[in-house]
Amino acid sequence: CALPIFIGMMVCTAVPYFLGRCCGVGIYQKIVKRYPKLQLLDTFQHENQWFVSFMVRAVGFLPCDAVSLILGAWKIGLLKYLSGTALGMLPGLIATTMIGITITDPSSPGFIASIILTILVSVGSFMLWRFYQKARAPQSVLSAGLDLQHEQDEYDHVDDEGNKNNEEH
Repeated sequence: CALPIFIGMMVCTAVPYFLGRCCGVGIYQKIVKRYPKLQLLDTFQHENQWFVSFMVRAVGFLPCDAVSLILGAWKIGLLKYLSGTALGMLPGLIATTMIGITITDPSSPGFIASIILTILVSVGSFMLWRFYQKARAPQSVLSAGLDLQHEQDEYDHVDDEGNKNNEEH
């Protein structure tokens, strides 16, 4: 029952991926202009290609076709793209399929289990994203809670006469 859905999902994500590979970076700039949230992907451009493909699908808060176009434009390897996409989208696909199968009887244990699975997939994806973000963020002054922009503004203080005052603190 789920195999045709899985195959359809892979075809639907592969088509925009190939369009992105053919059209290149120009399409990336147009997509980011239309969907500003996709600029988040810029931080991943040089990261592990498989993990990027997996993570953006597992979290699932970005438009699917736009993500496929961008990953194609970045020339992510086809096998890494397809396997990461498949594994990242599989939990949500299973949960959604279970809801669709049991929707006619909302009081059934199958429907309730599918709703719980959907919630667990959503929460799990969010937790995975947060864990990844924390793991890849280097320990820096920012993580200690200091405001570097404020420090720079104090350093570059301009006095009343308009003279730049680069004082050491």
